[in-house]
Amino acid sequence: MTLTLNRAKLAEGLLIAFLAFSFAGLMLQVQMLFYAAVVSAFAGLCLGDNNYRVGLCFMLVPNIRLFDGLSVSYLVAVMLAFPAVVYIFESKRVNFKAAAHVIMLSLWEVIHTIAMNNMHSIFANLGSIMVLYYVECVLVNKDIKLNYSEIARKFAFGCIFSSAMFMSFYFGKIDLWKYLTTWRLKAFANDPNYYALYMCVAIAMLFTITSKHKVRDYIYIFILVALILFTSSKMGLAVTLLMFIFFAFKSLLGVTTRRFRFVRRLMIGGLTIATIFSRRILILIDNTLIRLQEHKGTDVNIDTITSNRIMIMQFYLGELVTNIPLLLFGYGFQYNETAQYYVFSHISHNTYLDVVLSWGLVGVAMMFVIFFNFIVSMKKNRTEKLGVESFLPLLITGITFIALSCLNASMFWWIICAALLPLKGRKDEKDAADIGSGSRLQHRKISVKLHKVSD
Repeated sequence: MTLTLNRAKLAEGLLIAFLAFSFAGLMLQVQMLFYAAVVSAFAGLCLGDNNYRVGLCFMLVPNIRLFDGLSVSYLVAVMLAFPAVVYIFESKRVNFKAAAHVIMLSLWEVIHTIAMNNMHSIFANLGSIMVLYYVECVLVNKDIKLNYSEIARKFAFGCIFSSAMFMSFYFGKIDLWKYLTTWRLKAFANDPNYYALYMCVAIAMLFTITSKHKVRDYIYIFILVALILFTSSKMGLAVTLLMFIFFAFKSLLGVTTRRFRFVRRLMIGGLTIATIFSRRILILIDNTLIRLQEHKGTDVNIDTITSNRIMIMQFYLGELVTNIPLLLFGYGFQYNETAQYYVFSHISHNTYLDVVLSWGLVGVAMMFVIFFNFIVSMKKNRTEKLGVESFLPLLITGITFIALSCLNASMFWWIICAALLPLKGRKDEKDAADIGSGSRLQHRKISVKLHKVSD
């Protein structure tokens, strides 16, 4: 007798198991359930196709901190780089250009780590670079055809799941409304601004699938906007407003087109919800505006508005001008923990400055080579014409990088992937397929032969 299993369905089942075990582990505080969740996710990454893996990794990005304080937390971060290993074994080939980019950045970081004697986080730092290999393969390999709509929805769901887990954990223990209006929603993203970044990029991705919107997409967008309000992130609110203004204007220009009808529906739904919950929404907005004067006793200026980010950036810009070795070569990912800057423990709060401070102008040149390869390869492989909205995730990511340090975070290259993915050739849902030599994986079966054994 032969037992036939569908790998795609099994992988999706493992994803559900991951979510269920994570929720049960958090509610019951049973560590073995967290181990079961991690094992389920690893198994799903092994069994699923590339479309599944990319979607799962986007779900994991805002949920890494869910396992903080547990011995499995490091494994969850490893999962974001694990698809690279699976991809190499499955495709039985190596993308030498992507591998060269990873080796180039890794060696440069190792040199800094040894020179500055900052060994304590070397493996985490190298792990964040390893993600680049798979992300580059996803972006530039024309054989990897992804269901972009599904990936965008999984990223949005991952952000919402993180918040739902956070609120479920505290439900009944504290007054959630008082907590969320007194403090700031971090969910399990550790930092409210990073969490707002994830949700802004997720909304931008949802906006780019304008011709395929379903009811759940409207629901996702409404929930994500509400959660951004709960983060009280000035950056998040500003970027969200920018996106809505852009698409509202675009919708008015194309008032007769079906492509942007969802924007008009979104505006109607948003106005309705804003009217019903106007009092609570005004409280959240007021809390955010109060943060403009969060430094008591000082006048409202550019430093208070930006939570001292301008002051920090000015400090590091001054250092770059006066310290030529730092400008040319950088001090590595942990530049703020070197002897020179240990007393000034703040990171730069700017990803572009992060690159210069970490790797210097040499590192800037390396990054330029990598991104140039991304753009040229995607342009060469793309067959359809891009709309203006396809560049929205890239624009939003570029803006948020001005206010956040993301370079050495494990999510950095996945956020880059989210920003550039709309520029890659896309297929409709029915045409979404897996990669080259593994193109049959999506429909391949697992056959297990069961033999009767005589007594």
